[in-house]
Amino acid sequence: RRLILGTLLLASGAAAENIGVTALPVLQLPVGARAAGMGSAFTGLADDLSALHYNPAGLSLMPWREASFMYLKGFEDQSIQHVALGGPIPFPGLIGEGFTALAGSLLMASHGDIEINRLNANGSPHSSDSREAGSDLVATFGYSERVAVFEIPVKQDSVRLEHSMGVNGKYIRSTLAETYTATTFAGDVGYLVRAPDQGVGFGAAIQNIGSKLTFIEEGDPLPLTYRAGFSWRPQLPDTLTLPARQEIVFLGD
Repeated sequence: RRLILGTLLLASGAAAENIGVTALPVLQLPVGARAAGMGSAFTGLADDLSALHYNPAGLSLMPWREASFMYLKGFEDQSIQHVALGGPIPFPGLIGEGFTALAGSLLMASHGDIEINRLNANGSPHSSDSREAGSDLVATFGYSERVAVFEIPVKQDSVRLEHSMGVNGKYIRSTLAETYTATTFAGDVGYLVRAPDQGVGFGAAIQNIGSKLTFIEEGDPLPLTYRAGFSWRPQLPDTLTLPARQEIVFLGD
């Protein structure tokens, strides 16, 4: 126990001295094969269940219920599991425009095992055992709705603009060596506007707004993230999406 406590205190001191250190890097993990295949440039497109992790405003664009499952195996015995479910709901929305949706996900990460060795007072080996080095759990619940529709006259035609907004709530729990546990809450907010007839869109989101994740006394901030991006979906014979690579992502603490 003294060894674990000493390690935690040293880690806490280092984090306090190095500005920019954030907790829970798993919050920045690319989720969803489609979004990951686009290099995570999904904020301005965000029209499926993966929107829950890039721009919650896009959840209202889902035409049907969706489910997502992911399993990643890392080096040694590290692993990440993710499951999500969401879809449209029969609710007119707070604004009354309709096109509302709910979604939820569960992200679980295991960071492998460590061996803890205990010594006697004279320095000789006393005992040893193996424990899970650490684990993270992130439960996310999101809601989105279309808040407005405008038509802008352009020459002899008009451009239809659909505006959506969405919010997420997150419960976060992290455990170290099966002994110390820290919990916190966070939230995301997102906005998306698109012109479906022209196939273009713009999205922006602020993610991981919340308090520090604190073990014992010292804590590290969550990876506060600002995202913005454009998308263009050209009219082609076959379905092909070209994400705009001008997506901007800022990380802060």
